[in-house]
Amino acid sequence: MSRYIFGDIVNEGGLIRASKTRSKHIKEITVDKPLPLKYKEDNWKIKKEYKQTLNIFKDKKPDELFEDKIWLLFKKMGFTEMNKDRLFKVGVGANMKQVDVYAKDENHIFIIECKSAENTSDKSLLKDMREILQMKPGIIESLRNYYQKDFKFTFLLVTKNINISKAEQRLAKDSVNKNFYIWTEADIQSYYNLTNQFGNHTKYVMYSILFGNSEIPNFDYIKVPAIYGGKGNNKYYYFIIQPEKLLNGTTYIHRKEEKNPQEIIYSYQRMLNKTRLTRIKEFVRKGGYFANNIILNFTSKPLFEKKDRIGDIVTGTLTFPKQYGSAWIIDGQHRLYGYLNSGKSEDSYIPVLAFENIQVKEQAKLFVDINKEQKPVTPGLLWELYSDIYTDSTDSKQQELKAISEISKKLNSEKDSPFYQIIKFPSQSKDIQKNAHITLTTICIAIKENRLIDKKENLLFDEDYTKSVGTAYDVIKEYFKAISNFLPEDWNKGEKGLICSNIGIRILFNIFRQLLKFLEFHEGRELYLANNKDKFNIKTMEILSPVVDKIKTMTPSERSKIRGESNKALIMKNTQKLVWDLQQKNDFGIELWKKGVGWNPGVPEDESDENIKKLIEDTEIEMKSFIINELKLIHGAKWWENGVPSNTKEYIKIVVEKDLAKIPFEESRLSSEPLEEKLRFISTSHIKELITNRNNWEQFKKHFARDQEIVSTAFKFYEAIRNKYAHPERLADLTDIEKGLGYYFMKWLRKCIGLNN
Repeated sequence: MSRYIFGDIVNEGGLIRASKTRSKHIKEITVDKPLPLKYKEDNWKIKKEYKQTLNIFKDKKPDELFEDKIWLLFKKMGFTEMNKDRLFKVGVGANMKQVDVYAKDENHIFIIECKSAENTSDKSLLKDMREILQMKPGIIESLRNYYQKDFKFTFLLVTKNINISKAEQRLAKDSVNKNFYIWTEADIQSYYNLTNQFGNHTKYVMYSILFGNSEIPNFDYIKVPAIYGGKGNNKYYYFIIQPEKLLNGTTYIHRKEEKNPQEIIYSYQRMLNKTRLTRIKEFVRKGGYFANNIILNFTSKPLFEKKDRIGDIVTGTLTFPKQYGSAWIIDGQHRLYGYLNSGKSEDSYIPVLAFENIQVKEQAKLFVDINKEQKPVTPGLLWELYSDIYTDSTDSKQQELKAISEISKKLNSEKDSPFYQIIKFPSQSKDIQKNAHITLTTICIAIKENRLIDKKENLLFDEDYTKSVGTAYDVIKEYFKAISNFLPEDWNKGEKGLICSNIGIRILFNIFRQLLKFLEFHEGRELYLANNKDKFNIKTMEILSPVVDKIKTMTPSERSKIRGESNKALIMKNTQKLVWDLQQKNDFGIELWKKGVGWNPGVPEDESDENIKKLIEDTEIEMKSFIINELKLIHGAKWWENGVPSNTKEYIKIVVEKDLAKIPFEESRLSSEPLEEKLRFISTSHIKELITNRNNWEQFKKHFARDQEIVSTAFKFYEAIRNKYAHPERLADLTDIEKGLGYYFMKWLRKCIGLNN
C-alpha cells in the first residue's frame, strides 16, 4: 500500500474491462460451492453453476448505479486513467479519503464525490462540501508526490435528486476559484448528450466551460507560419493549420462566459447541424478539402514574431495563446467539426483568417452578416443565437435582440409559463419538441415589433436589458395566462385553434402592447410591474372581456380565415377588427391606427354628406374654442404670447393683410378684434401645431392619448376630408379609405375635446 493512494488505478485494457463491469446493472462474482450463508443473507442469486464454483449476482444499489454513470461519462470523455472500483482512496496526511470517481489525463486530475437520493430530497450537502474543501490541499499534495509531477486538480460534487440550497450555491460559487464545482442531473445529462455527438472532444468543451481564460497546463504551443496585415482595429492573421490543433480546447463556439452546461449543449446544437456534420465528415474521409477560410477571433492576444515585410503585409510565426477558449469561431464551425473523429484531422490542413480582439459588437455583427449573406442560418436560428453572439456587447440594439432571445427561451423553459415547451427551436430535434408548434421567430418578432423592451418606449424595459428579461417574462406570462385561462379550449387546440396559433399569438401580442399603453395612461406602469400580479390579471380581463367574447363567438370558418391571413398588414387589420368596439368605447388601441392604414368600418350608411359637412364645421369651431381655454390654463394672460407659435402668428398676420388689401375700411375693426377671434383665420394644420407645440403638449397630451404621432395622423386624415367637403367639386376625388379614416379620426378628435358624438 502506497502512503499516497490505496486501490487500483486502471488504464488501457484495464480501463476497458472496468467499463464493462461498470456498464452492468448487476454485480457478479464467482464463489466456491456451496453458496456461503453471508451471500444468501445479502440477497445474492445464482446465475450459473459449475462443478466447483457458482457464478452469483445481485442488483446494484441506486448509489452504485449513479457512481457508475459518472465514471462512464468521464471514460467516454477520454480520460485515460481511472479508479477500478469503489475501494480507491487517496492519502490525506495520516488518513485516507475514499474517492467515488477518479479521472486523469495527461494534465488534469478530477476528484469526484457522488451524492444521490432515491426521491427528490432537500438533504443538506454543506457538511460534505466543507469536508471536500478541507481535505483538498492534502489530496493534491499526495497525488503530486505520487506522480512526481504537477497537474490541474478539479473537485466535483455531482448530485441526483438533491435540491441545492442557496447556501450551498453560495459556497460553491465562493469556491469556483478553488476549482470546486457542483453538478446537478441536468448538467450531467448535458455532458452525456455532448459525448453522444462529440465523443472524447467533450472533454475540451468541459475544460473551456470550467477553465475558460485560464492557462492550459503543460501546453504544447501551437506555432504556425502566418501573414499579418491590416491596421487599427482590423488587424488579421492568415495561416493554414491541422484541424486537430483547433480542436484541443483553444477554440470555442459556445458562449464562453456561460458556465451552465445545459446552455452549452444548446449552443452546440444551435451552431452545429448533426446531418450537415455527417455529410462533411464523409466528404473529408473520401479526400475532400475546403478552400474557403475558417474565420475566428482571438479573444486573448497571440504572439507574432515578424520575419519579413512586403508593403503592409508581414510574414512571420504566429503562436496561439496558451489559454482555454482563447479564440471564438465566427464562421466555419461545420467545416472544422466535420473533421472530428474523421481520421483526417491530423494530416489535413484548413485555411484560417483570424482577427485579434474584435470588439464584441463587431464580432457579433460579422457573424450575423456572414450568415445572412451565405444563408446557412435561418431567421429562427439567428434569433436563437442572439443570446450567444451578443453576450457582453455594449451596443443597445444588439443587447435588445439578445434580451428578446432570452425572454423567448424563458417562456418556453419555465413550467409556470403558458408557452412551456410549445415554442419550436430550430436547433432542437423533433423528439424533444413533440408539442412545439409556435415558432421562435413568431415570439421574437412579436416582442420586437411591439417594442416591448425598447428603452425609449419604457413599457417593459427595467433599468437595463439584463433585468428587463425577467420583468418582461413575468408580465408577458401573466397576460397570456389570463387569456388562456379564459379561452382554455381554444388555447389547447394549438395551431388548429386561433389564440395559440402563430397568427393568433402575433395578434395577441399587438393587443398586449395596447393594453400596457392603456394601463400606463389610466393606472400607471406600477399596476403591471408590481410583484403581485392578481390586480393586473383582473384588470386585464375586465378591459379585454369584449375582445375575448368576440373570439369566443367566432365560427370555425372565421377563425380559419384569420389564421390564413399571415402577412403583417393583415395581422394588423385583424387586430384592429378585434379591438374596434373597445376602441370606440374608451379609445383602447387608438395607436393601432397611427399609421393611417388598415381596417376601419367606414362611414355609417345613414350618415349623409350634408351632416358630415355640419360635423366638420362644428368640429372646427369647437376645436378652436377648446384650444383657447387650454392655452389659458397653461399660460394664463400670456396665452397668446407664450402659447401660439410664431409661424402661426405670422400666418394670421399675412391673412389679415390680404383681407385688408381687399377691404381696407375694415382695418379699425380687425385691429381692435380680441385675440381669441384671430384664431378663426388658422388652418387645420395650425390647430395641430398648437396642440403638439412643446410649450403646450404637457397639457394637451392628457386629452390626446399621450401620443403626438396619433394626433398628427388624426389631423392628417381629418384635414383631407375637411378640405374636400369645403370644396364640394373635389368630393368625387375622396376615396373610401380617406373618407372612412377622415370621418373616424374626426369623431375621435371630437371625443378628445369632450364633444358628445
